[in-house]
Amino acid sequence: MDLLKIYRHSNLLHLEEHISNYRLGGFHPVRLGDTFQDGRYEIRHKLGWGGFSTVWLAKDKRNMQWVSIKILSADDSKVSRELDTLQLLQARSEESPRRPIVQFIDNFLHQGPNGTHQCLVFELLGPTLEFVLNDIYCGDYPATEAILEPYIILKFCEQLLQNIAFIHEVGYVHGDISISNFAFTSNNLLHMSEEDLFDVLGSPESEELVRLDGEPLSSSLPSQLVETARWSGWADEDEEDLRIIDLGLAFPEGEMDKEFAQSSTLRVPETIFNTSFDARLDLWRCSKRIYTLVLKQPPFSPWFARTDELIEQMIDLAGELPTEWQPEWAEIRQRFATERQGKTRVRKYVPPPLAAMFDEKVQDEILKPLLPVIQGLMKFRPSDRITIPQALELVRSKMEQAEMFEESDDEEMDETEMFEEAEDETEMFEGAEDETEMFEQAEDEIDD
Repeated sequence: MDLLKIYRHSNLLHLEEHISNYRLGGFHPVRLGDTFQDGRYEIRHKLGWGGFSTVWLAKDKRNMQWVSIKILSADDSKVSRELDTLQLLQARSEESPRRPIVQFIDNFLHQGPNGTHQCLVFELLGPTLEFVLNDIYCGDYPATEAILEPYIILKFCEQLLQNIAFIHEVGYVHGDISISNFAFTSNNLLHMSEEDLFDVLGSPESEELVRLDGEPLSSSLPSQLVETARWSGWADEDEEDLRIIDLGLAFPEGEMDKEFAQSSTLRVPETIFNTSFDARLDLWRCSKRIYTLVLKQPPFSPWFARTDELIEQMIDLAGELPTEWQPEWAEIRQRFATERQGKTRVRKYVPPPLAAMFDEKVQDEILKPLLPVIQGLMKFRPSDRITIPQALELVRSKMEQAEMFEESDDEEMDETEMFEEAEDETEMFEGAEDETEMFEQAEDEIDD
């Protein structure tokens, strides 16, 4: 039975987290106005959700500031290492010149109808990088405005690499580098009035969850469906920094889990062809994030998520597979061909090589040198990939060139403005001369 048909129609049933997540061991049902930790935190809006948790805006009544609360599912609360990771990285992060991860404030356990939930309290940050990119490139912006300035893209690439470098320096692997796991700083949000904050987030929109048969809801279910904040008044990404907001899949290097969780299109080649992997899997994923920033689209289509389809897309961008992986690749193709009952899959579109795609789609000269960064990180063999410091050096060299270019532009603008001002003064002087001549002519006429 389709669970959604049991309840009164609501778009939120389709757009937000699936109602099946609210079960024993699953998500905790939250309603706007609920309080946690003996009334200290009051829920005022929803900020997001994922496979293992929901995230809420709350008012910290003790410190009189806004915070975000991540409420893990009951099952995940039993096995998650995120709290331990956060506590270790938080201390190291405070020693860093710029904090690379979200500030961790508090944690507590909450008992609910679906079990015991780990609750993690963080500083309130702005929207995720994913939200901003989708808003700019897929939202309501006019086509002429739907761009990020090249220097801003370079800045985001640098900060993404800096943040992952920090994770590696403390001996951890992030394991889940996606544009949804980076958010923008925004200190001015912390102490805003609720009215002003909702001008930025958008006011909370909610609907009651009602069964069509009139029966009461199970206590496992939320009585209210809440729409995720739209950030309709946000426009500050150019001025803010990026921080890592999710460390749920991070693990100490050397403690790799063979059952490493990853969605189909996020898979890294060595997790398909090898039985072991290390921190260098983060490098492949960094290349994909930089690709998305520069080319305004993901490198691999989510519509072709079968293993053979994903590998074909990898080959399109990164070249031929290593020789030692070819036998297994042949077996994978044979297995999926058998599942298709011997039918050969015909590819309707084969994208051009990465270099050709850059030439075609990347028009700005400042961004074209990011090609070797993506190519260097997107190598099949982990040992062939450039390191994060090497990638950072390449990006920073381009940032310095961009700064010099901007300074040159500013100087040209200053010279143009000075020239225009000089022309205006000349016109004013000539006008004054004309007035003097008119005055002298008038005097001559009076004398006559």
